[in-house]
Amino acid sequence: MAYPYAALQNCGTAICEQLRSSFRVLSGYFQETASWQLGELLATFNALWRLSDEKIHSLPYDRVGGHWLRLYVDSTIGFFMTRTLNQSSEADLLEYISALDQAIIVAGAVGREDEIQKIIKQVQLRLSHERQNETRVASSSIIPRRKRRLHEEECSRQTRIPIPTLDIPPSINKFLQSDRHKPFILRRFMAQPDEVSNPHGMGWSAIDRWQSADYLLNTSGPGRMVPVEIGTSYTDVAWTQRIVPFSEFLGQIGYETGLPTDPSGASTLKDRAPMYLAQYSLFKQFPELERDIILPDYIYSAPEAPADYPSYQPPGNEEGVVVNVWIGGGEAKVTSPPHTVSPSPTRAGIIRG
Repeated sequence: MAYPYAALQNCGTAICEQLRSSFRVLSGYFQETASWQLGELLATFNALWRLSDEKIHSLPYDRVGGHWLRLYVDSTIGFFMTRTLNQSSEADLLEYISALDQAIIVAGAVGREDEIQKIIKQVQLRLSHERQNETRVASSSIIPRRKRRLHEEECSRQTRIPIPTLDIPPSINKFLQSDRHKPFILRRFMAQPDEVSNPHGMGWSAIDRWQSADYLLNTSGPGRMVPVEIGTSYTDVAWTQRIVPFSEFLGQIGYETGLPTDPSGASTLKDRAPMYLAQYSLFKQFPELERDIILPDYIYSAPEAPADYPSYQPPGNEEGVVVNVWIGGGEAKVTSPPHTVSPSPTRAGIIRG
């Protein structure tokens, strides 16, 4: 018979048996046949979580074994499933969602990707029941239009190598033969198609839907957390990283979210250091949002390895594609010092900015 916790075997037999027996007891609680006290079960899951957390933070992330990441994920699930057996207040459920998000952010939800998404939806459903007698105050949730950060003449002075704008998207053959070797811009390529003004538009739903904080928060659901960078530049002494509520982050970067305001009526978040979400696999955490974009065929064109990086290999996932998301306030508060980007073929799409 296959070992039920094969992914954890490198943690050691004792840890595997402890986790297996704890989940067996937890299953017994659901069937009302268990004999252990909840406190003892919570202590076991918590000890396993602390051990995995210590292992993860004691090594560079690329050297952390997948077994410790899986232990982090499973012990998180076990701890909060146990805790919410007899505690289901709004605060408890929000903490559970936050912990599950951290299992995605910190450990990649290793081996439990689909299960964690299902659990989050179930907990959010319980949360909605807790809130069913509350009146939700609707707010205008359209992100305000930004002033142009720089005048066109300032932009032209700063642009040393002009990037050509193509009126018609190149064919795949032309792209592979010539256009992939240099950057180019396709304006309104992701916008809604129009026979006259934009016949080649791809029709991304995100162009319209992502203007709304209500849409983003309703799609992700209550209690969600995201990892952000805080500061004007990652070279600043004060620069740091945090995991914050998704709603707080959206409020910080300019969306109207109904967050608390000071007596003058200004959002209390406005004077804080700028927040931004950089190069993050947002769709792994919020897969519903991925339905709002369509990857262009150029992404799947499988170009040859760059001449200056012949050992390049495409991502090892099923599609051979990595999709990352950057989200910021767009007020020129954040600067990125000169740096080298990955030699991987890169396509960037701007939804707003």
